[in-house]
Amino acid sequence: MTKEKIFEIIIETGKKIIPDFQIFTEQEKYYEDLFRYFKNEQSILNTKKGLLLFGNYGCGKSLSIKLFKRLFPFSGIISSRHIIREFAIKGEKIIDYYGRNCFVEGKIIGTFLKDKPKTYCFDDLGINDAMKNRYGNTINVMAEIIFDRYDNYCDYGMKSFFTTNKTTDEIERLYGDRVRDRLKEMCNPIIMPEDSLR
Repeated sequence: MTKEKIFEIIIETGKKIIPDFQIFTEQEKYYEDLFRYFKNEQSILNTKKGLLLFGNYGCGKSLSIKLFKRLFPFSGIISSRHIIREFAIKGEKIIDYYGRNCFVEGKIIGTFLKDKPKTYCFDDLGINDAMKNRYGNTINVMAEIIFDRYDNYCDYGMKSFFTTNKTTDEIERLYGDRVRDRLKEMCNPIIMPEDSLR
């Protein structure tokens, strides 16, 4: 598919989300690479891995993921801060839901189809406080989810998408070097060009 056709499809889809959506010259490679990735075409991105999208506030990371979800549906987009709030109510069940049990459910209650992992995008990784307390126990909620998803990536090919305005060093400070290394192994790192568009 030509670049022109790709951009035509993306802009048409983007305008359904934001009427004045456009692709800036600096963003063309970003959008083309992601389109070919989601379409599973030959590209510089490894289609077996997930995505780790870096960029400044307001540069369009979340919008681009919403756009590609419309074009190439996947399980869902969830804010990392919403997960932290859910954890405060539901506890470890929320970690299992997005982590080790993040598969299509089987016909028998409590079973999961390991050949059908769910792909989620975790929006704004690092916006929340890393450590949370529950009943006196301190836990790094997003780190635990990433560890589980990494295991499922290795064993079942589970893909994970993340958006963040943090640097790799800041992610390491929040979640530790083991999380940073696993994100590097299971995701294609991509920098969203352009300063804030808000």
